Amino acid sequence: MAETEHYAHRIKQLSDRAAASRQSLAHAGRSLEASADVARRVQTSIRGNLTTWLGSAALMGLVLAKLPARKKKIYVNTKTGTTKKASGGLFVAALGVVFQLVRPFLQKFVLQQAKVLAQKHLQQRHGIVRE
Repeated sequence: MAETEHYAHRIKQLSDRAAASRQSLAHAGRSLEASADVARRVQTSIRGNLTTWLGSAALMGLVLAKLPARKKKIYVNTKTGTTKKASGGLFVAALGVVFQLVRPFLQKFVLQQAKVLAQKHLQQRHGIVRE
């Protein structure tokens, strides 16, 4: 009978340790999820340190404004005296226009695919479903 009580006591200890371990793991998961939310962390940082963020933005704007401008290449034909601007050609210009038009759709598509992959990953790893 004493042996049975000893086993019951040992089982109780093990179940208490398992419950504490589950709670610790759940807390670690919540803190990991909170630290992975970069957008919320940046918003909180901006709200808490607004003057620092504004000062840094102004400083970066000043630095970017002081950078030297790109110089245009102009080719001069010495025989005829004509000048010609260097360009990528019509095809490169057309690609640039097409890319500017398609860019919002590409961004939306990539964002949706990233969300789907993140949801699948969370479901496989933790059984968490996000909307």
